[in-house]
Amino acid sequence: VTVSVSGREDSTVRVWDVLAGTPVGGPHCGHTPGVNSVALATASDGRLIAVSGNWDSTVRVWDVLAGTPVGGPLIGHTHGVNPVAAATASDGRLIAVTVSVSGREDSTVRVWDVLAGTPVGGPLIGHTSGVTSVALATASDGRLIAVSGSKDFTVRVWDVLAGTPVGGPLIGHTHGVQSVALATAPDGRLIAVSGSMDSTVRVWDALAGTPIGDPLTGHTGYVHSVSLATHRWEW
Repeated sequence: VTVSVSGREDSTVRVWDVLAGTPVGGPHCGHTPGVNSVALATASDGRLIAVSGNWDSTVRVWDVLAGTPVGGPLIGHTHGVNPVAAATASDGRLIAVTVSVSGREDSTVRVWDVLAGTPVGGPLIGHTSGVTSVALATASDGRLIAVSGSKDFTVRVWDVLAGTPVGGPLIGHTHGVQSVALATAPDGRLIAVSGSMDSTVRVWDALAGTPIGDPLTGHTGYVHSVSLATHRWEW
């Protein structure tokens, strides 16, 4: 089964069999009010787990195919949560990274052991304005790395389980960063891509903390979303 999860302003999370075009079970209820963001990952025990962020400042965890919540809400943010990302760390823990949408009041990134229902360390602090986006990937050395984009014009890189920044902020955008993506290139480098309100997309060697080439230009307005994948060409 190929599944997707979606969140709505009606406070529900829904699961879909994408190829069949049908819902899987009923809605997952618990948030009040609307759901801002969702992420999917497979736990080490094989369960498909969804993580959802909400305007009620909580993060909730769901066993997708069972249609049941996993533990209680994850509490720590002081304002609505958006976005979220999730991935399995090298030690087998399912880790979520979440961000509050409150601007300067809570410009932090938080890390959670999803199945244990506990925070991993304290919040990741460094941005000086609202954090708009986050992405997760595993580096070639096994570290779980997050990148976050902010209205402070910067992208920051974090060693998620250590709770520490990796180098300084990635600087180059001239307006707020709206979206980030992260993936490992065929040569082993961890590559980040960021889209900004300055109408550009920038590419970074995340662990080296350096730009790759010039900004990608062509958009005539804000860049709200980016995605990243790697492919080995066969000639």
